[in-house]
Amino acid sequence: MGEITIKKLELGTAAYWAAFNLRNEILRKPRGQNLYHDDLSYEALSSHTAALEDDKVIGASCWYEDGGNGLVKHLVVEDAARGKGVGTLLLRYAEEEMVSRGIRKCVLKARVSVTGFYEKLGYHTVGDIMPDDVPHIMMEKCLGED
Repeated sequence: MGEITIKKLELGTAAYWAAFNLRNEILRKPRGQNLYHDDLSYEALSSHTAALEDDKVIGASCWYEDGGNGLVKHLVVEDAARGKGVGTLLLRYAEEEMVSRGIRKCVLKARVSVTGFYEKLGYHTVGDIMPDDVPHIMMEKCLGED
C-alpha cells in the first residue's frame, strides 16, 4: 500500500464524485439502493473528505453539524484498503475538524458489524439496535477525551 493522504473535498470536483461513487458502491448498491435517488440536501451542508492513494479515492467521509453535534453521515473504505488505518485517518480528520468548529460530541449510526472499529476509537453505543436490512446502532463520543 502506498502513501495515504487525506484531502478535503469541494462539491462537484472529480474527487468528490469519486468519493460519492465509492459511497454508493459500498453502502447502497449491495442493499439494492442508489445514493443518487436519496434526498441529498445534506450534501451541500456537509464536510466531505477523501483518503487517497496515488490520487485514487480509497475512502471517504461526510459529516455535518446537527443540533450542536457533529453527525457522521458516511464513512467508507474500499475493501482492499480495510484494516490498514484508512477509516481511522478519515474519522480522526473529521473529529479534528469538528473540534476546530467548537463541536464537542460526534454521533453516528454504525452498522452493528463495525461497532468494534468505533469502540476502539472511543465511541460507545447509545440506545438499541435498529433492525433494518443492515442492523445499525447509534454511537457517540465526547471529543477531546481520547
